[in-house]
Amino acid sequence: MNTIVLAAGASRRFGPANKLLAQAPARPLIVITVARVLQATRGPVTLVVGYQSRRLIATLARHGLISRRLRIVRNPCPRAGLAHSLGHGLRAAPRLDSALLIHLGDIPTVSRHCLTALARACRHGALAARTDGDRGPGHPVRVARAAIPARSGADDAGLRAGLAALGHTQFVHMPCSSTSADDIDTRQMIRTRN
Repeated sequence: MNTIVLAAGASRRFGPANKLLAQAPARPLIVITVARVLQATRGPVTLVVGYQSRRLIATLARHGLISRRLRIVRNPCPRAGLAHSLGHGLRAAPRLDSALLIHLGDIPTVSRHCLTALARACRHGALAARTDGDRGPGHPVRVARAAIPARSGADDAGLRAGLAALGHTQFVHMPCSSTSADDIDTRQMIRTRN
């Protein structure tokens, strides 16, 4: 399975600092997320960076996370939206087999239980499955390669429209415990997460 971690945004809701570089509490958020994704998954991981990409890559290197499994690709236009970053990830992925896991860089919790539930849903016929957290639909999202539109669009709406078109039987929502599917938007959320 191929995993794509989207971490290109400027985290404007977080304030002037890059939330992916914020301590959460002992290590930067991006370090925690990438380390946990590498531990919880098999196969190649493609990390899409954009805003302050050099700082993010240097931080990952300092924490020993640059490896053969991790491919890093830069999105030169991160303001174009999440789906634009996903397009860069898909084009850079070393192999695209029958399943794709899409994860966000600001979700440090990667639950093996949730990943297993997503895989089970796809094995039983769903073209896509996503976790639902305390604040509604979240990530990761597991998608059959055939369900990813050839052109996701210039912004988040393209991907969302493609997944929404699958319907309830083909796009399954899995409840996830606690806040494991929720992204981090504020400093308070970082302090309470770990």
